[in-house]
Amino acid sequence: MSLPPPKPSFCSDFRRASPSRSSRFTAPPLASPTAARMPFKRFVEIGRVALVNYGKDYGRLVVIVDVVDQNRALVDAPDMVRCQINFKRLSLTDIKIDIKRVPKKSTLIKAMEEADVKTKWENSSWGKKLIVQKRRAALSDFDRFKVMLARIKRGGAIRQELAKLKKASTA
Repeated sequence: MSLPPPKPSFCSDFRRASPSRSSRFTAPPLASPTAARMPFKRFVEIGRVALVNYGKDYGRLVVIVDVVDQNRALVDAPDMVRCQINFKRLSLTDIKIDIKRVPKKSTLIKAMEEADVKTKWENSSWGKKLIVQKRRAALSDFDRFKVMLARIKRGGAIRQELAKLKKASTA
């Protein structure tokens, strides 16, 4: 009675390439040249625009002007006082402005206007979603009632058109 051959393991790709001591192990070849590209593009760097996701400045766009340590950054915005914020309280965006480390307030404001940060944020899908959330949160009871009626009316119109199309396709 013979045993089946052993299954190749993940470690079999890292077998010894040659008996020399300088190159003890070899890495497996990359699947494709595109596999070496880095998928992550939002790094903590000076000039990166971030959204505050917790605390008294919740929902505010800020710019990282300096990295204090591995947990905190010095952030600033035109309408706030420069302060340190923990990275856990920041959500990094794709927007980056070209500034030097710890710029003056006026330099930061000028760089933000040149980079057109506000309109880039408002045109992004993330920014649009937050604007809609704020607008819905500010609705009164009567406004919510009007939205409900509009949805019912829209659903009825869609149903009627769908019925017409079904009737036309069967006839």
